[in-house]
Amino acid sequence: MWLSFLFVVCLASIVSSSVSPNFFQHPEDSGKIHAVIAAGSLGMWNYRHQAAACHAYHVLRNHGVAEENIILMMPDDVANHKNNPAPGKLYHNPARDTDVYKGCKVDYRGADVNPTTFMNVLTGNDVGEGPVLNSTKKDKVFVYFVDHGDHGTLGFQFNATNFEVLTVQDLNNTLSEMTRKGMYKELVFYVEACFSGSMFQPIASNFENLYAVTSTNEAEFAFGDYCVADWDLCLGDEFSIPGCQKPLYAKFDLCGRITSASRGFEV
Repeated sequence: MWLSFLFVVCLASIVSSSVSPNFFQHPEDSGKIHAVIAAGSLGMWNYRHQAAACHAYHVLRNHGVAEENIILMMPDDVANHKNNPAPGKLYHNPARDTDVYKGCKVDYRGADVNPTTFMNVLTGNDVGEGPVLNSTKKDKVFVYFVDHGDHGTLGFQFNATNFEVLTVQDLNNTLSEMTRKGMYKELVFYVEACFSGSMFQPIASNFENLYAVTSTNEAEFAFGDYCVADWDLCLGDEFSIPGCQKPLYAKFDLCGRITSASRGFEV
């Protein structure tokens, strides 16, 4: 089941530490699956990010991941935005036949979606603001982040005047704390953002049992897809849309061009 819910693998960059594409093929009998989903951006022009986050939530739930083991963060300002062509709904495919906002359980909204809260959630640091990861060394953890990025940074509250960033050093510190606390047996980290490869290439070798997949390498932009002219919106990103569905252990080159850094980051 662990691999069956990893629903998007049109990959552009793969950075791994002591893992292979077959690493997650066999489920852990005694462990559980935990997930953190984060869409950091605001506004209608970032519609696709929150749609992707809700789609990810449903994919996890439909494949048996317990509701209490999924933590979802997103500003949640799009579905009920005055300019949403389908008020109260989000779609992640051009047919617009499945409302992914329906049943999408959001744990952190608005200004609570920020780098500090994201790091607290991942490290299990409960400061009374909402649920945090309570995974153990027996468990598998899946993290999916979608927003905008720059070299060595990921954005939060992007499209706001006071947007914040998560730096590569922040990420390194967070993963170090998760490792120190024994919060995972296996960790898969998906990132959809421009230049997102730059978040892992400098640090992947610091961690065992980490499998990081990014939509771009350290020098590439990410692009929207499923753009519909009548709404003047893109409903998905090239990486997060389900147009190239392959499990992680599949032959990656079937999905297109790959930039792989796994050989250089083995420990």
